[in-house]
Amino acid sequence: MGFSDYFYREKHREIILRMNLFTKDFKTFKRIVFEYVKSL
Repeated sequence: MGFSDYFYREKHREIILRMNLFTKDFKTFKRIVFEYVKSL
């Protein structure tokens, strides 16, 4: 129980971190696309 609980939390934390990174990257990506479209 203790080990799997710890393992689950670690995985969950990794997923959350990855999602946060993805969200930041996506916002940056949208901004780049927006700037590009404006400059056309």
